[in-house]
Amino acid sequence: MVKPCTPTLHDIKKSPVVLSIAGSDSCAGAGIQADIKTCAAMGAYACSVVTAVTAQGAGRVDGVFAMPASLVRDQIRAVTQTYTVGVVKLGMMGNLAIAQIVADFLHDSGLPVVIDPVFKASAGADLCTDGQGLNEVIAFYREVFAPIASVITPNIQEAAQLLGVPPADTHETYDLQARTLLDLGASAALLKGGHSLDNRLCSDYLAFPDGPEGQINVQAFTAARLKTPHGHGTGCTLASGIAAGLLQGLTLLQAVSAAKNHLQGALAAAGRLNVVSEHGPLHHFAHYW
Repeated sequence: MVKPCTPTLHDIKKSPVVLSIAGSDSCAGAGIQADIKTCAAMGAYACSVVTAVTAQGAGRVDGVFAMPASLVRDQIRAVTQTYTVGVVKLGMMGNLAIAQIVADFLHDSGLPVVIDPVFKASAGADLCTDGQGLNEVIAFYREVFAPIASVITPNIQEAAQLLGVPPADTHETYDLQARTLLDLGASAALLKGGHSLDNRLCSDYLAFPDGPEGQINVQAFTAARLKTPHGHGTGCTLASGIAAGLLQGLTLLQAVSAAKNHLQGALAAAGRLNVVSEHGPLHHFAHYW
């Protein structure tokens, strides 16, 4: 009897993974930790490249240390030589030298990328450590990162900084700014509305080309605004949730919808973790616990 041939490890087709390139949050509410938890909860495996280490407590940032740029390059090489990366998610860069290395990798790889612009922590701390002014950081995102983004996901303050306009405060300005973000070169743009003034609803506006004539469609994704003292990491969660959906073959609209649903559930259950009185993390695994 002929024994069946057992495939070697090199013969087995590897499942693709999400690669999160972002900063580390010591409280695990945002950054790399939020990305990994989100992808795991949504059924995707996530690898990580740490750009910076932050010392964060509830509602504050006590310190930021950017990784050596060469180590960021080595992390990217280690992951990509070991795993099949299907989608990249970008968060905090740490400094412009790191951002350039990441941009070079994205240009060379041609991988789809979800870019979540991070200029400051939610607590207000500056997250660029090399003495570069905020304007230089914003310019890099505008001129280098935006044109290679499969989807860029700024909140209203970040969008205003990228576009050089006041923050959106009406449905009309949300719609306009979402469309204008595409002029920066991004294939799609999700303007996150979690920091809006609407006390009842949280609406995110997705702008994307639709139709043979290049028309721009804007789709609103709306959910009830939840009253909770725990919302640390919402932006990271939404962006990495989109990456997880794209990895699994969802369309962009489906991926945004799935990420929004996951975020809403994790936010609603955040208080059940009971690990801190305020500024706490989301409960990504509420469905399983």
